[in-house]
Amino acid sequence: MSSNCYEPFYHKEGPTAMEVRKDYVKSFKLNPSHYILRSDNNSDDGEGNDKGKWYRVTKKECCQLPNGFYQEISKIGISEEEFRRIIVSCIPNGDGLYGSWRGYFTFKSSIMKEINVKVLKAMDELYNKLYALSILREKFTCYINHWLYKPNGIRMREVKKNTMVGKTKAVATTGGCIILDYCNNK
Repeated sequence: MSSNCYEPFYHKEGPTAMEVRKDYVKSFKLNPSHYILRSDNNSDDGEGNDKGKWYRVTKKECCQLPNGFYQEISKIGISEEEFRRIIVSCIPNGDGLYGSWRGYFTFKSSIMKEINVKVLKAMDELYNKLYALSILREKFTCYINHWLYKPNGIRMREVKKNTMVGKTKAVATTGGCIILDYCNNK
């Protein structure tokens, strides 16, 4: 007779990827290190996922405070959908990846640390991309628009070719000729 038929379930079965994701998100929310969740509301949707954005927290040195630093929260946030995509990419689907329940709870802290390294790296990459896009959007776009649309700029010359901007046209009336100026220099 085989001894396997009398083993408890926690030796045979193990957590699914969805359960590991829920455990990780719960531990990530309870132990914020580099990112913090700012919720849109205080209610859960039943799965432990608050709606809100994840913001990066950085330490800034300050000699006037007793502990010597203060924490600054960034203005750029990672949305909940992007966070979920990162979690799914770092915790792949598959049966038996995390062993049995007994093994999972025995090595849970080391498993969570490995996942945390992957998630933080992916979140940092996404944050850096969002930060670069915000710099381009806020500071660089106005220079490009000025360069393109300044008088006699590249885009202004194209607009002059295709429209009546900057051109004069004589309109014949019964009393004589009226010159209409289509240039909007004011």
